[in-house]
Amino acid sequence: MTVSCQAALRMLRERARQFMTSGMAACVARANDNLFELTKAAADVDAQTQYLDAMRLWHGARRGVADALLGCVDNAFTALGARSAVAPGAAQGLVSDEELEEIIAIDTMAAAATEPMREVLGQLLGRVEALCGATLTPREFPLTPHFMLTRLAREIGRLGLAPQARLAILRACHETQLRILPGVVAQADALLDQLGVTPRGATGYSGMEPGLVVSRTWTSRRVPAVESAAVVGASAAYGVTSSDVAAPDIDSTAPGAELCALLDGLRAPAPAPGSGRVSIRTRLEGALRRRGRSVAELGPEVVHRVQLVDALFDEMAKGTWITPALGELLTAAEVPVLALVSADPAFLAKPLHPARRLLQEIIVAATDFLHMEHYADQELFRCAGAAIGSLTEARADTNRLAALLIEFASRADRERERAAQRAEPALRAASARERADAAHARVARLLNGRLKGRRYPLALIDMLEHGWSRVLYDAWFTYGEQSSQWRGAVHLLDQLVGVMGDAEPDQELVARLLATVAARLDAIALDRFEARCLLDGLRLCLGGDAQPGPAPPSLVLTPAEARELDDPRLLVAVDGLHLGLPGDTAPAANEFSADLDEVDLGRADALRPGGWVEFRDAETHRCRARLLGVVQPADTHVFGDPDGTVVRRLPRLQLALALREGSAIALDNAQFFDRALDQARGRMAAECG
Repeated sequence: MTVSCQAALRMLRERARQFMTSGMAACVARANDNLFELTKAAADVDAQTQYLDAMRLWHGARRGVADALLGCVDNAFTALGARSAVAPGAAQGLVSDEELEEIIAIDTMAAAATEPMREVLGQLLGRVEALCGATLTPREFPLTPHFMLTRLAREIGRLGLAPQARLAILRACHETQLRILPGVVAQADALLDQLGVTPRGATGYSGMEPGLVVSRTWTSRRVPAVESAAVVGASAAYGVTSSDVAAPDIDSTAPGAELCALLDGLRAPAPAPGSGRVSIRTRLEGALRRRGRSVAELGPEVVHRVQLVDALFDEMAKGTWITPALGELLTAAEVPVLALVSADPAFLAKPLHPARRLLQEIIVAATDFLHMEHYADQELFRCAGAAIGSLTEARADTNRLAALLIEFASRADRERERAAQRAEPALRAASARERADAAHARVARLLNGRLKGRRYPLALIDMLEHGWSRVLYDAWFTYGEQSSQWRGAVHLLDQLVGVMGDAEPDQELVARLLATVAARLDAIALDRFEARCLLDGLRLCLGGDAQPGPAPPSLVLTPAEARELDDPRLLVAVDGLHLGLPGDTAPAANEFSADLDEVDLGRADALRPGGWVEFRDAETHRCRARLLGVVQPADTHVFGDPDGTVVRRLPRLQLALALREGSAIALDNAQFFDRALDQARGRMAAECG
């Protein structure tokens, strides 16, 4: 128990450290906003100075505070691992009015942050108590609002900040907790649940029979919940009871009983390379011929069933992308399906028949074995083969068929969950790249709109290309276009561009403006030497004692020519800025919107994660990939191989255009069996009429 407890606590500690790291970054940004609001609302200059000093002190100490919080997390989890009894309560002492106000504020914030996740947090605490064998309070566990707020209050208290400044930082922490902490707590609880840790004092978790455990998770994503319930209760609709023997007895006088007896000894032959499937009728004729009989003696109803099943598998063999794995499984399913049709007429009449749902689940699962050479070694493939082999024995027992469906669907869902987990790193990287591209494009549009086609000093161009563009990029990427950080950066840009157009700029305004610009450059950690060079160029252009440049004011140069002359005061014609930012400024995907209608867009929207698409770039080159997911803000569809490696990224509109033109073909096997059955019935009707 000690080993498993320590391992689980290490996992929780890592998640708590991740939360502290990401939460502290968001807390710093929110705290800066709160302190800035206090500065603006200050009644006098002394108070403003006090809050500005607090901002500078907080900015310089933020890394130390973050490290101290991480140390608190480590110490708390170390104590949890070592303790075996309830820790004695801490001694109480008298506090000042300001400290009392802070304690009340912390308690109020912690209660508000705890309320939305009270149930899951209580469950998580119960699991940790079961691990440690000790009773915990919310103040002792690092994944609680109380823990982070009290530890943060202790750390910032050492900075000597004013009470209102401390409360502003604590409110920022509280707002961060409301956004981030519930998801972290839910993940931690799910982790311990997967490890089998039962909450202390919980009932209904221990002693559960294995069959009941499976019944909670069997429902497949491919089968709606309503269908799942109908499948489980199908035995009542068919009036069939479960059998205790390996294979149910079949009434010898029932229709198709003789055919079922023949099929028990019939096996599908291994197809020769390059040859088509051998029909069931051909195999039956051979078996009956050896007995001196013919298929016609079985009766017209039996012959019709044989022909229908043959037509069904002929239609399925024509399907798109019949993989070797799927072809092998379908070949093995031919005889069991005919046995099902003969023993239970409801198999073809009811779409929710458990055997039909099982076959559909197997078809969908086998589709995922595209390009896999050693598919026979996969556990899911072996389970599919075993399920098909059990169909013949369970053909008249819908309870057993439903149990087969439950077992296979739960295994298939676990495989899909593993595939989704393998794709998560690629999706996170694609999402970050998508956001980087969007931020780059937004900054480029803004700067080109302000400067393109006009004349400005080289110093301004250098500042925007190498300095302020990064400030804008960081504000948009980190906080979004509606944030105060982005609006403030755009406002400073407009002020900087405007003051460049003044013949005699106000030097006091210039000094404040350049100081603000320098602070923003420092906030994004721009190299200090580079920042100083950029600011010196602006001072040379805007300073009151600035000397005129050697070139006449009417001379307009290109940026390259001005840089060769090494004079930041020279006027240059701006035909476009070259921004050294992450991402690129590829054209937006909506350029195709005029060519697409709702039907075209519906094809792209119908794709779901896990679905396969074939891209035809040329006559001889085809690329097959599965949809890993869709990332924002451009609804970019990310496609990858079974290992989760990204092979293609397409925005929604480009994908819709590719699907319409045929350069991309979607494989949808979710209704493969049902569609093939409809086509087989149509073919039989055409041949008979």
